[in-house]
Amino acid sequence: MRGRSNFNRSKKNKRKHTYHYSVITMVHKSARSALDSFQHVKADGFDEGRLLTVKILLDRGPILFVSNAYNHVAAEGKQQQALLDQLGARLLHTESLGHVHLAGGDYNASLFPEAHKGYSNSRETKEADVRFQKYTLNPQRSVAYTT
Repeated sequence: MRGRSNFNRSKKNKRKHTYHYSVITMVHKSARSALDSFQHVKADGFDEGRLLTVKILLDRGPILFVSNAYNHVAAEGKQQQALLDQLGARLLHTESLGHVHLAGGDYNASLFPEAHKGYSNSRETKEADVRFQKYTLNPQRSVAYTT
């Protein structure tokens, strides 16, 4: 198998390759502690390892949660939506407790589809953008987004 890409290997073996760990979150040593706070929540409908939420305890200030996501590609719309749903639930939960929650990562979608450069203008890509826009504009969450 040496020299073959995962794509060719997958085609030959007809086996899906999933990511065991897709994201990593680094926390500065000045934090009192950092814990994987949602490790008990099973990935439902998306690949395990694509969403990590860390609870960071600081010496001063509020409890801070940081979520890091690497969402599925546009052609995997159901998995994309499942990850966004889980992230949204985590944001709502921590917000209801009065904590600060930062979320970032690669969502494989855009809030500004007109700015796509080098991307396909496929139906799947347009649907991924709409999914992400609906997720970010959810009125239940009082969060702010920046680009």
